[in-house]
Amino acid sequence: MISQNKKLVLCALAALTMTTAAACGSKPAAPETTAAPTAAAAETTAAPETTAASETTAAAETTAAPETTAASETTDASEAGALTLTAANGMKLTVPAEYSSLVVYDTPADSPDGVLFSVYEKASVEAAKAQALEYDGAGWLFDIRRISEAELHEMLCYDMSGQEPFAKDADGNYYAYCHPTDVRVVRESYDNEEDMKNWSDLCEWANTAEDSFIAENEGLTKETCGNSTPEMLIARTMWMKDTKYDLNYLEFGELDPKDVDPAPFAGRLLDGAVYEMAETSEAPDGEYYILEFPETEERLDFFLMDAEKSYVRHVWMDEENAELYTITFEDKDRKASEIMAEWYQALAEANGKTKAN
Repeated sequence: MISQNKKLVLCALAALTMTTAAACGSKPAAPETTAAPTAAAAETTAAPETTAASETTAAAETTAAPETTAASETTDASEAGALTLTAANGMKLTVPAEYSSLVVYDTPADSPDGVLFSVYEKASVEAAKAQALEYDGAGWLFDIRRISEAELHEMLCYDMSGQEPFAKDADGNYYAYCHPTDVRVVRESYDNEEDMKNWSDLCEWANTAEDSFIAENEGLTKETCGNSTPEMLIARTMWMKDTKYDLNYLEFGELDPKDVDPAPFAGRLLDGAVYEMAETSEAPDGEYYILEFPETEERLDFFLMDAEKSYVRHVWMDEENAELYTITFEDKDRKASEIMAEWYQALAEANGKTKAN
């Protein structure tokens, strides 16, 4: 998952950009709308039709979103100038007064990707249009999508660069914050420092949209999902049914999973856990359980050690490349090696292995 600091760096890079940013991915063109209405104009200004849509993954194809309704039906402008966007399902997101005139937006009525809000910087949209650029995604700041649990599980099995699940509602729906992984600012000239500061400030506000969305809509709880390589591989044992894997340890050697449900074990390796790159690349001494993925030729080594943090090593089968991670559990008594020991014993029983053999 991209960190808050990395998102802020992307915004800062825009101030140094002296040429038009190239498009990345397949984000559709920004909606051809007027600026978000101010308090004085909210009752009379209608928003033109839009064609915005959302990326579902970093490389996924997108579909144009349906036309929006008039601005007076999708927004509420306060006397202070703040603008509250209203999605087709009634959920809300407020654009603060200082930014309400700087954005254009879409609230699709029936997005196939579950997009509730799609927000762009107005100046970039207009600059791209004025230069007749074939640049989809000019000025794109973020989308907020509603996804099902099954869609979340699928996302967790792959690289989620540019997508962050961040909330859950009482009905079991999840919400994802989608953002660019490159700089989307567009100008005819990049020499105006104040203009570039406005873009940077707008990006900083965009980075707070997740918390604002949770605060403004009842029944939402904060949700955090990791997306490191070990987490992706572990998730695949549960949610990609055709994933081939086996467990290996000194006691019985390599064991086939048979029909043992991985969820009770893999789920505990992921729930309430934070995976981070270790400060050192030197692996701990001692034994380890191996979770092996023969089709992708990689494995995870879970080290047996008495320490505050658990250690797991991601190894490519050529043995030339490896990455060491730490695992910190909310439950201080939980250890990855103990979970792996339980999983291994479950497979041993399924394979008819006992210490007596």
